[in-house]
Amino acid sequence: MLIGGTWWGNLVAWAAMFTFWPTFLLENRGIPLTTAGILMGLFPIGSAFSTVFTGFLSDKIGLRRPMIWPAALIEPVFYLAMLLPLPVEALGAAAFITGCLSYAPLPALQTIPYEIRGIKPSEVAIGSTFISMITMWGGVAGPMIASAIYALTGSLVLALVVTSFFPLTLAAGGFLLPETGPRRRRVEEAGVLVRS
Repeated sequence: MLIGGTWWGNLVAWAAMFTFWPTFLLENRGIPLTTAGILMGLFPIGSAFSTVFTGFLSDKIGLRRPMIWPAALIEPVFYLAMLLPLPVEALGAAAFITGCLSYAPLPALQTIPYEIRGIKPSEVAIGSTFISMITMWGGVAGPMIASAIYALTGSLVLALVVTSFFPLTLAAGGFLLPETGPRRRRVEEAGVLVRS
């Protein structure tokens, strides 16, 4: 439940920005949709890059939590940078970095259920399904929350600013989740050997 809940907020921000940023760029910055589309393409490219890199890095350092909360704390800053009146190249860099940060925690989050001590395969299957269900609702909720704020205030900027802070649920969850990485297991096993 904790993994799903923390990832939920991350997908709220992702889906809201992915849905409304091209409109924002067109209406507020006068950037044509063709250029906005190219900028949007950098968002998932960054995500794909980071999921490969952070999965490898997490295994290399033997820890999961450092892949989760630091990225989530920095992520809102780059979502907000995507709303600034920056040159197109800087907006592209912000989109790429935001994509990297938003999906950097995913390999660690998806690994944790398999590493919980004493967990049964059936519990992993149910937990993984539950995580997927909750996170899908984040993808649904993001555009709904942003559009509700837009409808109430008439400000697309405010809607995107508010949803930009939802990844902080991922930061909070990153602090609360247990560390399950190989380094933690080695420390626990060494402690058992010392005590016995």
